[in-house]
Amino acid sequence: MSHEVAGCGEANLMKPTNKAELMEKLMMGLIPDEEVKRLIRDQLESRIQWIYNHNCEQRFHQLHNLVQSLQQTSLKTNDFNTDVYDLPIEFVKLIQYN
Repeated sequence: MSHEVAGCGEANLMKPTNKAELMEKLMMGLIPDEEVKRLIRDQLESRIQWIYNHNCEQRFHQLHNLVQSLQQTSLKTNDFNTDVYDLPIEFVKLIQYN
């Protein structure tokens, strides 16, 4: 898996060569959100295509496993780390509770 990192200045030349390197770059915040979203979509599309190469019974079990794994994944799409942003606490509370 080799993807260019977009939007990171000099980091544009970095290309993750394996999953471990990609995860390290993700944890360091070197991969922009849009690229992360694209990678997730690509992985899901690839997994679903792989699932549909099986017979009906295997397909059902593989799809069931996929749904279970997605349900167990703790993705926080609406939360953000307020320590990263220099925002007044009143503004943060307003956003979180609306």
